[in-house]
Amino acid sequence: MDASTPMPADLQRQQDRKRKRKAILAGGVVLGLGAAVTLAAWSDDVFAGGQFTTGQFNIQGNSSTENDFSGGTWSDYNTSAGAAPLSFSTGFDAMVPGTTVYSPISLRIDPEKAANSANVRIVDASSTGDANLAALLTYGARTGLTPAECAAGAAGGTVIVPAETSVNADTPEATTFTLSNADAPATTAVTVCIAVTLPEQEPGAPSNDPAWTFEAPVTTTWQFNGESL
Repeated sequence: MDASTPMPADLQRQQDRKRKRKAILAGGVVLGLGAAVTLAAWSDDVFAGGQFTTGQFNIQGNSSTENDFSGGTWSDYNTSAGAAPLSFSTGFDAMVPGTTVYSPISLRIDPEKAANSANVRIVDASSTGDANLAALLTYGARTGLTPAECAAGAAGGTVIVPAETSVNADTPEATTFTLSNADAPATTAVTVCIAVTLPEQEPGAPSNDPAWTFEAPVTTTWQFNGESL
């Protein structure tokens, strides 16, 4: 059959079907190669994890008047109800106008919880008892003295709360001092010397002046706050 003679319809259909099968097979080969390339892309994972804990931090106080702190106990004293009992100098229980009494309170970083040093300041003074007496009493605080020097009323040191601050000052003007953990477990203590004053009575004031008539004692509690460094 030459090229110019029309092909019978049946033969034409057979050849068309062969061409379609070849096209389908060729497509199958292309699809197969495409699948093989996809499978060759490797996948892997890496995970990283960490565990976190906190360092222990605690401040302790001791109201001993002995330079080696043997006369007192190092403890947390972390509530107003459990405040450290201060040991004021002679006359604190029978003050007269114009007198000042002194007491040391020493603070340190707890040797067993010494992950950090701390900046410390007096943040509050609050008093209960006779309102007239509390209105008259003032205090000041210094560092740089030993417990024994403080108890003896020695001069010097660094002022951290100015004198004549009210014993009811809930936000006193106070300077920060530092407690160091550098020598843990034998951390270095800092002594704060608190001086409480009953001022002079004004000249000519009558002996029955209501403002100077006291029926009960006054209890003052000082709050120290330490922020870890």
